[in-house]
Amino acid sequence: MRYVLAIVATLTLTGCGAMRQSRTDVAAPRTVLEVDNRSFSDMDIYLMNGGQRVRLGMATGNTKTKLIIPSTFVSGARQIQFVADPIGGTRASVSDQIYVDPGDEVTLIIPPG
Repeated sequence: MRYVLAIVATLTLTGCGAMRQSRTDVAAPRTVLEVDNRSFSDMDIYLMNGGQRVRLGMATGNTKTKLIIPSTFVSGARQIQFVADPIGGTRASVSDQIYVDPGDEVTLIIPPG
């Protein structure tokens, strides 16, 4: 069974209040990967950065799962991609490379297979 991945990057807006805080007072924004697994198979989700493969977590079949992307992978101008590896399956699928900034919310859609 072959899976095709689709990625939609959505930028989240952070507060635009009149009062500004210094950078030391503000916590680093969390960068989130939302996996919309429309397949029946449970998937292990990995982040690929260069040759490094880092497991982010598991996305259960037919559910939406939110996973945190570690800040070390979204600092600077780096491209990352995601791998969805079906548990008990033989063929993982790899997304396109995208740029992700701190505080972004990225959606990974795994279509039914």
